[in-house]
Amino acid sequence: MNNILKKNFDISILYLIYLLCIAFSTVIFLDQYISKFIIADENNNIILKNITFGHGPLIHNFFYNNNFSQNIDGIDFILKKTFALPFIIYLLSKISLNIYFIVITKNLFLYSIYFFISLKFFNSLKIEKFYFILLIIIPIFIPYNFYVSLNFNFEDCLLSILIPCLYLVLITNNFKNRLLISSFMIFIIYFVKSSTFLLVFILPLLMIFTEKDRLRFFPIIFAILAISIWGLFGYLKTGKFPIGKSGTSLNSKVLSSALNIEFHKYYPKKSTDLIPVENILKEENYIKNEWDYYEYYDKRNKKYLEENLFRFLKDITLKVKFILFNIRKDGILDKSIKDNPILISHVISKIFFNFSLLLLLFNIYSLVIKLKAYKKLIIKKNVRNHLYFILFLGLLIPPHLIAWATSKHLAGLTSISIIYIYSCYFKANSYKN
Repeated sequence: MNNILKKNFDISILYLIYLLCIAFSTVIFLDQYISKFIIADENNNIILKNITFGHGPLIHNFFYNNNFSQNIDGIDFILKKTFALPFIIYLLSKISLNIYFIVITKNLFLYSIYFFISLKFFNSLKIEKFYFILLIIIPIFIPYNFYVSLNFNFEDCLLSILIPCLYLVLITNNFKNRLLISSFMIFIIYFVKSSTFLLVFILPLLMIFTEKDRLRFFPIIFAILAISIWGLFGYLKTGKFPIGKSGTSLNSKVLSSALNIEFHKYYPKKSTDLIPVENILKEENYIKNEWDYYEYYDKRNKKYLEENLFRFLKDITLKVKFILFNIRKDGILDKSIKDNPILISHVISKIFFNFSLLLLLFNIYSLVIKLKAYKKLIIKKNVRNHLYFILFLGLLIPPHLIAWATSKHLAGLTSISIIYIYSCYFKANSYKN
């Protein structure tokens, strides 16, 4: 009894320290951000319309006019962005407009989820308590990835934590209601970013066959529920059911940056926002609503692929090279910079990511030839870890090959790769003991 109380006390103290570190880091991040950008007034109240990456005007209108839409050149865009990030900022702004309150609360909530899911995973292993600290700092110790998670402007600030959380839940043994919790997380992730469609839909389908639990149908039920809610909202508001590549009305416009003959001249060093584009809302009179806008770019994208398929395939090699080997700052807006600086964060990320791929290949090789030393360990004990790592790679990377990846898009994937390495090592030691 005393040991249990002591253990709970130790975890409580560690959790408190963990949250203090997150809060302190968020304050430092916001101090620097506010000094560079006009995002808060003199009272530190957030200026919602100045939030970047297309979220600002939408959240501003949602907060002040109770209307989830954004007017651009006379056209209302309702399905430009998915719910999650705008709703979180909207909800917290209703409590207080103080930017420190909003961002700190968001970060404490996300990292609390990660902490307790990590604790569940750690408790399934028979290893020293010290190694729990290694697990909970995985999203933190690479500075750039930590910066991504602390942010509030783009969806990846949520995905960089939620994706590793989902992976941890799925690979944890003896986790009560594991599939129910993963179902709820899949539900939430769909509303974060439309590019998660493959993960949200295909993963639950495959789980019907990879899982034996009686709740194995729950993930696909929750996935269909999420897709249906967003789709019905879109249908009622715009007359079209958004799903898949048309998950948001902006998807075709975003993809047009990658399906552009100039793409390889900018990516990955310069921001794709620098690629010259016309303002079709002013130039094309027949575009009356957001789906006309979507269809215009969708047709143009199809035409580009028909005429420039080889260039598109060649550009995919650029994207693969970026995902595997890029160690320089990417997406720079300053055209005058010729040599992008090397970032230590990216060097660390690529070392871990590529090592995880090599480790995965070794484990697959071991499984295929059924090495005696690994047969009992991997096939019977650790196969779930390898299987879900393969599935996450296979479902998260393709959207970046079709469109493109920036370093912030890969933050969650990097954390998963480190968790995979951690899991392989400590599960092996756990089973040997």
